Amino acid sequence: MQSATIGQKVIDQKVIDQKALTNLLASGAVTAVRIVGVSGRWNVAIKVGDGSELFLVSQRSKQGEARVFRNLDTVVAFLFDMGISTMNISVMDSSISKSTRPDRSAAMKRVHEAAAYDRWFREQVAAAQNSARPALTLEQSNASLAARKAAKINSMK
Repeated sequence: MQSATIGQKVIDQKVIDQKALTNLLASGAVTAVRIVGVSGRWNVAIKVGDGSELFLVSQRSKQGEARVFRNLDTVVAFLFDMGISTMNISVMDSSISKSTRPDRSAAMKRVHEAAAYDRWFREQVAAAQNSARPALTLEQSNASLAARKAAKINSMK
């Protein structure tokens, strides 16, 4: 029997990796799946036909560390992709809460501001392109500016 690290607790339980879980599912040996919430993280416990419970470990784990999911939606999607559609959820402590990311809030605010500016800029370009005013060539524009400049200089004399 190998011990699995679940949250900060070491539990003497058997462990299983994803490949072995796939084999157990194919053979029909899995009787129940439980999602265990510990300290804001989620782990998976698999109950097999002989009544033993196996904890899912990450494939790269060499020390029996349980696979940790940070989000309940992610673990549910993972299990659903494995072909598991029925599961139980148990919470081992009261610290399960949504983690906040204030840096993401600021980043999203910048994204929305940039999108609003882009929308405004495109509206301005479209309005200029759809304007009823005649388009001027560079020479016409320079001549017009020179005439205005000369008129202003003459009015100051």
